Amino acid sequence: MSLIRHLTRIHFGEEVVEEALAAELARHGVCRPLLLAGFGRAEAALVAMLAAAPPRATVRPVVVPPPAGNDLATTRRLAEGARAAGCDAVVAAGGRRILELAKLVALLAVEPEPNCSALGEAAAAVDRGRPGLPLVAIATTAGAGAEVTAEATILLGEGRPCRLGGDRLLPAAAILDPICLDPREPVETAAGAFEALARCVEAFAAPGYNPPADAVALDGIERIVAALPRALDHPRDLAARRELLAGALAGGLASQKGQGGIEALLRAIQSLEAPRALPGAVVAALMPHLLVFNAKALGARRGALARALTGSAEADPAEAVARLAERAGLGRGLAALGLGPEIVDRAAPLAEADPASGTNPRRIAAAHYRALLKAAA
Repeated sequence: MSLIRHLTRIHFGEEVVEEALAAELARHGVCRPLLLAGFGRAEAALVAMLAAAPPRATVRPVVVPPPAGNDLATTRRLAEGARAAGCDAVVAAGGRRILELAKLVALLAVEPEPNCSALGEAAAAVDRGRPGLPLVAIATTAGAGAEVTAEATILLGEGRPCRLGGDRLLPAAAILDPICLDPREPVETAAGAFEALARCVEAFAAPGYNPPADAVALDGIERIVAALPRALDHPRDLAARRELLAGALAGGLASQKGQGGIEALLRAIQSLEAPRALPGAVVAALMPHLLVFNAKALGARRGALARALTGSAEADPAEAVARLAERAGLGRGLAALGLGPEIVDRAAPLAEADPASGTNPRRIAAAHYRALLKAAA
């Protein structure tokens, strides 16, 4: 049986942030939201705007400094601060890390230790108990689509990743506005696009029957492939940025069907004490090799995937992705990102244990991951 769900409220358009946020805060009767954002210029500008001119006169936002990590201690500290300040909602602006952190802060602010006995399990569920604070997620990157997913990763002791999923992690609303994407960061634009592309590719390749997710994933692939060169050549092209946001949204919506080895390896690498390479740059190094590994298991899907990537069902998906990565300035291998051979043995078993490995189209074990990491070096 396949479980097919539609997700949350989404505001999508140019210059919609203030209006959409005002509508969502009024809908939930919010007076004191916690404003949580990342370190980027776009996030800082958003926070400054919202803090200086709240959507309603009765709204008194609480602004916190950008958090450096998404570990359990940071999450608890922010949640305790929200409770102490009487916050009744969370407004988060950022990419995947910030938005996933905000999901957990919103939950722990209401219930300090939800399902605490399961926090050490990578596939813990948090879909029982009281709802968390309403969360409005504002995307400042066109990447993993975390603004529309009901999942988050938290780092436990020694950097161990704990993957959590459940309805209570789903934002109450998402705001996607191409104005919020910083045109001055071409590397981040390219990296975000590859993270979104991987989400779409892996959702489409995942086993299971979910025609809506397949259609959304293919649409996302086509939009990203068409828009990325335009966005890089013309950074202020709002139409191109809008299409990248639409592709990222597609990846987030389709990912409910499943992910695969790319997502598992990415989370494993991010959990290690390693240089913090951009996730999308890691994805760009890994994806061609994972596509080669999975090729025989894709069957008829291989042609549909090739068509979405290139317009031709006869093309090689791995070669198409490698060419796009080179065009985006990302196809340089893991070593160029500061991820050396010492990462391989540590990341491989973590990736094998990750839930995303279970929906890879071909069975994938630690030995396969080691070989893939060496090939991507």
